[in-house]
Amino acid sequence: MGAAVGGLGACCAACAGGALATCCCKVAGAGRTDTTTATRMLLVWLQVFTTFLALVCSAHPWTWIGYWFCWIPGFDKVGPCYCDNDMPDHNVHNEQCWMEQMIYRAEFSGCCVFLFVLLLCVSGCSDTAAHGYAVLKFMMVPLLIVAFLFVPNDVFNFYGNAANILSSIFVIAQALLLVDVGYTINEKIMTQHTAAHRRQLHEDPTWKIVILVISGLLFLGSVIGSIFLFVDFNQSLWIVVVALVLSIGFGVLSVTCAWCPHGNILTSCIVMAYSIWLSYEALLSVNDGSSRPTFIKWIGLAIAAFSLFGSAFGNGLGLNNAAAEPMITAQPTNDAAKAEEGAAAPTGGEASEGGPFNKMDFILQSSIHAACALYITTELAPFQSWLAFTFRSMNVIGALLLFGFTLFAPKIFPNRQF
Repeated sequence: MGAAVGGLGACCAACAGGALATCCCKVAGAGRTDTTTATRMLLVWLQVFTTFLALVCSAHPWTWIGYWFCWIPGFDKVGPCYCDNDMPDHNVHNEQCWMEQMIYRAEFSGCCVFLFVLLLCVSGCSDTAAHGYAVLKFMMVPLLIVAFLFVPNDVFNFYGNAANILSSIFVIAQALLLVDVGYTINEKIMTQHTAAHRRQLHEDPTWKIVILVISGLLFLGSVIGSIFLFVDFNQSLWIVVVALVLSIGFGVLSVTCAWCPHGNILTSCIVMAYSIWLSYEALLSVNDGSSRPTFIKWIGLAIAAFSLFGSAFGNGLGLNNAAAEPMITAQPTNDAAKAEEGAAAPTGGEASEGGPFNKMDFILQSSIHAACALYITTELAPFQSWLAFTFRSMNVIGALLLFGFTLFAPKIFPNRQF
């Protein structure tokens, strides 16, 4: 009788396991994006989801992770449980180490997903990478976090150190994204101004006043912020001076110089405020023993979110001029899949696996989000060193010089579209 019951139980378990595996596979393959904006927004929400997991796992890491995993024999010598190896009391935990290790694992998981879809896109599987398996992309993040629990802390300590250097890529990209957002907002406001002028047949300064008020608030905030930096810090203040001189200089040129056709006061003030913020983060990274205020990470995350959402609904830094057009007009077919593998794509996009889309735009967006995961790592788990200050100072200067380049690029390269 026992053998019969055991056999029945094994059979039920096998059936249930097979059904569960089939269900998981079906769910993982669900979800598909059909437009450029939807594909961009999927990457943005994946970034938000990764950041949320990093915050949750680092809030009470022992409760979420250690309580359930560290009792496993041998597990206390590997992964985040090793943080408590040198603690004299087993009931006391190294919260700082736990927090950093869980942030590293969560953000590295998200970075791996972004790099993987980027690799798929450049390898010929652009339709699958950009449009397919939306649910699977989200599922992979927590699965990788669990897998990385069995990886030694030294690996992620190296990742944290590398992130403080490589995050400069996103800081520069974020500067371009904010410039793009500034140009877009200014253009939309001026479009409203022109439309109102045509309807009322007389000059209505309302929308211009809106631009001036926003610009004035940003400029005033930048000046006040600079004053506070000069008061609160007593070393390396040259970076603040450089940020003020370059941002004000480019701002004046953007509204007065005929060689700057794209220049406007709103974008200049956005860049000025951003440069002062970067200067503040650079000064905080100096290894002088000062503590980093908690609210800093929330401001950094908010600026990153603003730039990413703005880029998703913008023109993609000008690399995709048809953002509103459908990327997918039909479900992929075998003939279309073969066409993607063997046919050459037109410049700026390709018609493969179901319809035209801008492959370069998706590659750019995936790269930005991979770099953003590194940036968020440094915001949530920063460390102070002169090396970090050096790279953050380079970020300030690089961001401002790139803004200057966007001002003069249309005249320097007249045959290119900016």
